[in-house]
Amino acid sequence: MPVCVEEFIADIATVFAFSLSELSQMSLIELIEWRERARGDEVELSSGDKFFP
Repeated sequence: MPVCVEEFIADIATVFAFSLSELSQMSLIELIEWRERARGDEVELSSGDKFFP
């Protein structure tokens, strides 16, 4: 499990084509949700929807 936000950003950037400026504007919740997507995990989004990779 990452121990800092930068590790979340690195994981997301490895899989998706987000720029650093886009990632730095995301909330912590958004970063967590995108990281779970990058890992291929089923994600329940903060909106209550489910994301299946």
